[in-house]
Amino acid sequence: MQAPFAPGNHKHSCSECQHRHLCLPVAMDSRDIHKLDAIIQRSKVIHAGEHLYSDGENFTSIFAVHSGSIKTFIIDTDGVEHITGFYLPGEITGFDGIGSNSHGSNVVAMETSTACRIPFQPLVELAQKIPALQQHLFKLMGCQIATDFKIMFSLGKQKAAARIATLLVSLSRRFGVRNYSSLSYRLPMSRMDIANFLGLTLETVSRTFGGLHRANIIHIHGRDLLISDPAQLEKLSLTEAVLPDHPLADALFQHVSLRSTPLRPAHAIERDTLRPQRTSFAISAPAAQLATANS
Repeated sequence: MQAPFAPGNHKHSCSECQHRHLCLPVAMDSRDIHKLDAIIQRSKVIHAGEHLYSDGENFTSIFAVHSGSIKTFIIDTDGVEHITGFYLPGEITGFDGIGSNSHGSNVVAMETSTACRIPFQPLVELAQKIPALQQHLFKLMGCQIATDFKIMFSLGKQKAAARIATLLVSLSRRFGVRNYSSLSYRLPMSRMDIANFLGLTLETVSRTFGGLHRANIIHIHGRDLLISDPAQLEKLSLTEAVLPDHPLADALFQHVSLRSTPLRPAHAIERDTLRPQRTSFAISAPAAQLATANS
């Protein structure tokens, strides 16, 4: 089900938005923000499971998350869903439709959320008149490309604990710039979604969370997460397939081994030719051993 949008609804203007330092207004003079307000359409509440847009839908707009969180995903030819990203307030999605004039993914709310629809053609016309806004648009697209490459690296080179650490460090930084706690937060996505996104099995995600918890790097209860050792989590996030001489990394990694080629990232220009591969994992020792592996 797609969320309705209301043009000209300025109950929440860009100049008053708490995420304006992350979104399009950051590049604009305060005297010009009303011009952006004039073209933005603000949605009503989007409940979990509702779509902002669907794969194949005509591209007319990009979307800025205002509250809550959303996920993007594609569905392959076998009908299997592959999550390609998670978006928080102030982040923009929808650039995938620019090249082909149709969206190449689905965008769904993970929780009760709101988003701003930004019609692309009026935005382009406005950006031509405001060079700083145009430059910021290019920057956002460049950051999206850089993120895609980081996902490629993570899925292609890192083991399970490094993939999960990379995601947690990313969320920590993103919550931090939103003036939320960077060390204590609630995961907006389920463990099943994390497993799908990182190309892991649900069992592997649960075991790895358990290992990180017992190693006192994180403490997790349900979706509530506390990062108790951010330095170690950061170090794990930088660990590649060839492990460094680090006992804790060995303790976390030795219980999970790859059996097949990792899941390829779904962020790609030629989506119609991309078919992600699935990854299966073998647990080589009981998860309980992680508690004493570093002693």
